[in-house]
Amino acid sequence: MKTIILGAGELGKNLAAILAEDHHDVVVVDINQALLQRLQDRADVMVIHGNCASVKVLKDAGIDTADILVAATCDEAANILACKTASHYNVRRTFCRLHSSDFFDNEDGLTPKSFGITDVIVPEDDCVERIINVLKNSMVVERITFSLPEAVLLAVRISESGTIAGIGVRDIPHTDLLRKIRFAGLVRSGTLLVPDGDTVFRVGDEVYLSGMNEDVERALKIFEPKASPIKSVIIGDATRLGGKLAARLEAMGKHVKVIANDRQLGKSLLEKEGLKALVLHGDPTENDILREAGVDTCDAYVSTMKDDEDNILSSILAKKMGAGKVVAITNKAEYIDVVPDMRMIDCGFNSGLVAVNTVLRAIGGGRITEGIEAALHRCHAYVYEFIVEDGAPVANMQIQAISNPHRAIFAMVFRQGKVLNAAGDLELQVGDIVAIMATPEKAEKISALFHSKKGFFS
Repeated sequence: MKTIILGAGELGKNLAAILAEDHHDVVVVDINQALLQRLQDRADVMVIHGNCASVKVLKDAGIDTADILVAATCDEAANILACKTASHYNVRRTFCRLHSSDFFDNEDGLTPKSFGITDVIVPEDDCVERIINVLKNSMVVERITFSLPEAVLLAVRISESGTIAGIGVRDIPHTDLLRKIRFAGLVRSGTLLVPDGDTVFRVGDEVYLSGMNEDVERALKIFEPKASPIKSVIIGDATRLGGKLAARLEAMGKHVKVIANDRQLGKSLLEKEGLKALVLHGDPTENDILREAGVDTCDAYVSTMKDDEDNILSSILAKKMGAGKVVAITNKAEYIDVVPDMRMIDCGFNSGLVAVNTVLRAIGGGRITEGIEAALHRCHAYVYEFIVEDGAPVANMQIQAISNPHRAIFAMVFRQGKVLNAAGDLELQVGDIVAIMATPEKAEKISALFHSKKGFFS
């Protein structure tokens, strides 16, 4: 499958690298030659130096034979124009990165479709959703959804008060519940492990639970009974992301405070979002302003500044001063590998990687073959959805009988709209969708068990 990506920034370069690993034919266009060179050194992609809105440049990139176009430059108008051009050349899917949907007016018929756009990507909106998901419970550090909405993969950090701390998997009671959920993975010291019956959970372990939403939520209440809902949130800086997050939290009835580094930005935030939240003027990396905001008594602190180092510093200070749950947002993908190792920071999200997940899920939706469903934020691994094809080696075979030397993790199985626990005695059937957690290297090796094609999106 041929994919053209416009823009070699954080979103563009990370998406290009993942799709290239997945055997896509990837072409990346950017006006910045240095960015293209760094990307080409990292991934097996073709690069073209030029204006992303230029028809000539797009034709040089092969727009007339492309299956997917992702317009991910910082120029919103150029992104829209490129999608319109792509639709003229009958590109099947066009993803347009924007900061908001203000370019459209559904009432007047000015929809994304009228501009040749099949999918709108608003990274800040996607990031807000991910943050909201982990702010629903104090112990949740990551939540992954799937093509089947009822399914969820939830990462929870084991606390000292957790009922499974110091207990082996085979010794956990609630056997009726364990038939419905699965301990799909375990992150310990930054490494993804495969839990088995002899695995003993430790305080600080991050455990991935998979299954139906209602069953996983029930397990969470049993395993972490002292996990509490989050009611008060302090947001570190009045950025575009910070403003959108504040508006969502306030609409949910949360008590919100915003620390604004720029007084005028803080005032504009109140007016634009129509917020009632208290906005304090000051630097979120300074102890005095954090103390004035009441970080020592807040249920959660979210740092949304534009500078990654400032976000990390502010988050660590907030945790040291007594903040309940701390979430740090980073922009450079490299930091997302660092944040999970910082025990003072409970959750970390990369806005670009969140947007990458949105595109991957959209590309995979309705597919007839397999693909990457999401990139995990807690370790270097992905969640894949493999479809069992007729004649595949795993068809009509129990999971426990499958040769799995690469230790890929079977998280759950989707069958005719139902979520099944990927227990060892489950027999896979043709047409089953199997959610697997693995590194790209392991996934490529295990893919042959499900089909004979080389690429997941071929």
